[in-house]
Amino acid sequence: MLSGASTLAHGQLSVTTIGAAVTQDFTIGTSATASLPTGWRMDNANAASAGSDWATLPTSTLTAYGTTGAGVVTGTSPGGGINWANGITASATDRAVGFLTTGTATSPRTVSFRFTNNTGSTITSMDVAFDYEKYRSGSRAFDWNFFHGSATSPTTALASGNQAYAADANNTVVNNPPTTISKSFTITGLSIANGASYTLRWTLTGNGGSSNGQGLAIDNFSMTPYAGVNTSAQFTAATSS
Repeated sequence: MLSGASTLAHGQLSVTTIGAAVTQDFTIGTSATASLPTGWRMDNANAASAGSDWATLPTSTLTAYGTTGAGVVTGTSPGGGINWANGITASATDRAVGFLTTGTATSPRTVSFRFTNNTGSTITSMDVAFDYEKYRSGSRAFDWNFFHGSATSPTTALASGNQAYAADANNTVVNNPPTTISKSFTITGLSIANGASYTLRWTLTGNGGSSNGQGLAIDNFSMTPYAGVNTSAQFTAATSS
C-alpha cells in the first residue's frame, strides 16, 4: 500500500524516496473505530467539531456504514467520522474515510495527513491525486476545501483540490457503489527541507449548517515528492495549459 515511505512513532509518515509515490487506499478493516493509517487523522466526534489541527485530531473513525445489506447507511444514521464501506459494512474490503454530519455532529470536519521529509533532499514540488466519494444523499449543499502548509493546521488554500456538492432532494438515496470525482494536481513552489514536516488538509463544510448531511469521503490518495525540476507528465500538463 505504501512505497517510498516508512512509519514514525509520533504519528507522522516518513517519506524516504524522491520520485516515488506514497499511496493510501484506506484498507483499514471493518471496525467502527478503525485505526487510521500512519500520518492520517480526522475529526471523528459525533458532537461538535474538534477543529482542524493535525496535532490534536483523533487517529480513528467513530462508526462504519456500508452501501448495502446489514449496516447500510440510512436517512437517519448518526453522524461523525465514518469508515465507509463500498458494499456490506462488516465484510467489504474497499473502504474510504469521511463524514456524515447532522444537527449535532456539526461541520466543518477535517481529514488531515502529515509527513516528514526524510529523502535527504529538499522537496520543491509534489504531485497529489485522490478521489472524493459520495455514499449518501443529503438535502444540504456541502463543500470540500483543500489546504497545505508546514503548520499542523495549514491555511494555504489550493482550489484544484476543492469540490462543491449541490443539495439533494432528500437524505435517503444510497449510492451503491459510491460515486467518484477524481482530483489530480501539482503543488509547486515548495521548500520542504530534509527533516521538515508538511501537512495536507481537507475540510468539509455544510452551506448554512450541518443537518441533512451528505455521506462524503476521501479515497485512493497518492502523493509523489520531487526535488529540483519536476518532470512528471502531470506537472508538464499543468504548467503548459
